Amino acid sequence: MNKEFAQRWIDSFFSDETPAGLYAEGGVCEDALLDLRIPESAREEWKTLCAAWANKEVMGDHTMLVTDYLGPYTRRGSDGREERIGVIHWVWECDLPEFLGLPTGGKKINTTCMSVQIYNDEGKIVHDWTTWDAINMLKQCGVPLKTPHFWEMDWLTTIDGISPDSIVESFQL
Repeated sequence: MNKEFAQRWIDSFFSDETPAGLYAEGGVCEDALLDLRIPESAREEWKTLCAAWANKEVMGDHTMLVTDYLGPYTRRGSDGREERIGVIHWVWECDLPEFLGLPTGGKKINTTCMSVQIYNDEGKIVHDWTTWDAINMLKQCGVPLKTPHFWEMDWLTTIDGISPDSIVESFQL
């Protein structure tokens, strides 16, 4: 497991290989933001998913590039056995007519993503969890989201009846 393995894993979502072959028996792929949970054994679901992603006429054009790989690290699993864990940081750029039902206005949108994977002794994926900056992508689609900077004191002025001074005073010992 390294950066090259991680890029191969991402690229397999757009190929005939499908990622299923990179998963251990019983392995699971999860992306909560896309409501995706596919076990390794669901070969037909993998084929359908990858065929959809690879169809540029339907799904648009995607570029997914691994920017960093951390690991593999070793830890003791809940069953007492050693597990290897890797963290993948990657960038997703897509040219889609719409994203999650929202029109993109014909512009490319992009975001950063992170996947955490657990590997078995053969280097197969036992479990992976993926997440990505959906807020950033929704903003690029023109959704007027407020993202307050909680680390800055003036964000509190947007909340009626709360002053920054009263919050600071309540935390003084």
